[in-house]
Amino acid sequence: MKTTLFIICLFSCFAVKAQSLNEEEKAQPKTDGKIPITATELDLSKIYGRIQIVDHFADYKVKIVESFGDLKVKIVESNANAPGKWIMVNSRPDFKIKIVNSFADFTIRYVERSPGVR
Repeated sequence: MKTTLFIICLFSCFAVKAQSLNEEEKAQPKTDGKIPITATELDLSKIYGRIQIVDHFADYKVKIVESFGDLKVKIVESNANAPGKWIMVNSRPDFKIKIVNSFADFTIRYVERSPGVR
């Protein structure tokens, strides 16, 4: 009798603990272990320098737009030492970029002057 009562008490303690864990999981957003990346979370002011356009293994996926881009980009031949100044290279890049039409991490707009974050 004592053994049965002990097992019932033990089982009910585990059931209460499992229920509280389920409630905590419901309260937290599902992220599947990945941190969502949006243009507002990225520090776009640090994306400058040597840029390589790639099809695979990109650091960022970028969409090119005609207006209201998240980052204004100027292609330069040297001194890419400020936000939005990019030197296009084929090897040893600072960042690898994949050009996409949807599901981009951020958008860029090519400009002739005043590159940087809008």
